[in-house]
Amino acid sequence: MLCVFDLDGVVIDSLELVKTSYRQAGIVPPDNVFEREGVDWAPPEYKMRKDAFYVRGLRDVPWAPGLLVAQQLRELGYECVCLTGAPVGTLNRLRTRLGHEWPFTSSSLDGTRTPVKMKILAGWPGGVYIDDQTRLVDVPPGWRFIHYTGQDLLKEILG
Repeated sequence: MLCVFDLDGVVIDSLELVKTSYRQAGIVPPDNVFEREGVDWAPPEYKMRKDAFYVRGLRDVPWAPGLLVAQQLRELGYECVCLTGAPVGTLNRLRTRLGHEWPFTSSSLDGTRTPVKMKILAGWPGGVYIDDQTRLVDVPPGWRFIHYTGQDLLKEILG
């Protein structure tokens, strides 16, 4: 089974990093910043500056439970992929930070918003998609969606 993970809120606990990065870029983010995907609330020049602060801040961002689950799934022989709307360079930075314990395949992509993720999933044979947000998620046939809200992911994936 193919297991596809969103990054922010599932693999890393990045809400504070995102908010801090926007503030460092000179703009106050909305409280529900993760729910604002696809809504142009910040001018592009602020997003570009935010992205630079975000990537630099990844050296200290806490890991979320999804990372351990992906590592466990990999040990069980499952293929794990990470698709994220986080800035390009994010996954490489995290892969470097984690080294050989990085559980995701080279099919992983950053800079990929949710509607594009759904198109990517449609081209793959099926599996499970895990995200902490439901907005814009419309998994194609053959896919099961798990809305991560803090539950035991490994049990839910394998269950």
